Order: sequence, then C-alpha cells, then structure tokens
Amino acid sequence: MAKTLWLNYMLIAMYIVPFFLWQEKTLAPATRSLFGWQFASFALRAPIELWIIFFTRGWRCAYGIAHDLLTFGLLAILRWRMSPELARRDFAALRVLTLLQITLFVEMFMAWEFSKLASPAEGGIQQTGLSCRRHLLRCGYAALPLRKPSQLDRRGHRLSRLAVSPFP
Repeated sequence: MAKTLWLNYMLIAMYIVPFFLWQEKTLAPATRSLFGWQFASFALRAPIELWIIFFTRGWRCAYGIAHDLLTFGLLAILRWRMSPELARRDFAALRVLTLLQITLFVEMFMAWEFSKLASPAEGGIQQTGLSCRRHLLRCGYAALPLRKPSQLDRRGHRLSRLAVSPFP
C-alpha cells in the first residue's frame, strides 16, 4: 500500500504538476522553463526505464539515482540563474519546485535503500529473513516479489504479502 501511494505521488509530482505549470501562461518564461525541463527529464526517462526493466531486465537503482541527481542539478542551476525580481514574482511556483526537489532526494534515498536489499534486474529480495522484510516495510517496499521456493507456503502460494509488523 505504501509503495502504491508513493508511486502515485511520484507520477503526479514529476509528470502532472510540472506539465501544467510549464503550460501556465501567468508564470514568467524562465519559471515555466524550469517546469518544462523537469517534465522533459522524466518524460525522457520513462520509456528508457520501462524498456530496460521489461525487455532487457538490466535496470539498476543507480540509473534512477543518477537521473534524479542530474535532474536536481539542472533545476538548481536554472533556478540559480533566475533574477531575484523574477523569483519574488513567481514565489509560489518556486516553492512547488522546492517541494519537487525534496521529493527527488527522498526518491534517491528510497532507491538507495532498495538497492541494498533487492535487485530490480533479478526481481526479488537478495537477503532473506524477518529483519530484511521489516526493513523493506519500513521503507515502503512491502510488495516485492519473493522468488525462492523456500518462500512458498505448503500449497505453493507466494508469501509476498506477509503480515509482518514493521516494528520489532
């Protein structure tokens, strides 16, 4: 559930919000450009990431982290180049941009934590044990598939929806 909510938030924050602010005619062109670059960055990432995940199965968390860092850096440079008058005029829109940049850092942290415990290329958890599953639940990755036959119940059903408390 937590992972689904996070993914929905990311889709809204990285695609829908930047797209509409990029199209907003009341903002200055430089401010609109910031949101246009963010939207373009994620619009370019989506087909590449999906291709790598579903067709080559070679996705690594480091790819997403690198993209997020580059996007953050691009937005920081473009924002730094804005005039103070323009920044004051579009103060509210730039606060939204700050929130989006913070979201990028949270996403990078979650991807880094995920990379320590699982491999998207292999599709499952690298470590096993209750403490690992608790850590995944704390980080919001409760819906990961479990792959080893030892992680199946007696009838052969996957135990990927374990009712494990996130607290010890």
